[in-house]
Amino acid sequence: MVEYKNILFCTDFSEDAEIAFLHALDLARKHGAKLHIFHVAHSSYRYSRHIVDEYASEGSARLFLMKSWKNGP
Repeated sequence: MVEYKNILFCTDFSEDAEIAFLHALDLARKHGAKLHIFHVAHSSYRYSRHIVDEYASEGSARLFLMKSWKNGP
């Protein structure tokens, strides 16, 4: 049988996430595991896929996105 010690529950606070949370909580209780809850706030940055795909290599695309994220939208 699988033994869980840590369970990571990622949420967007939607209705579906509430249902999934109940399953995660039940699983954590059954296995005596720690339940970690993770949420990332939505970014105001919009990903421009056509710019990245057409004008940049994979390495420079990452750099472009990182610089854009640091500077804001």
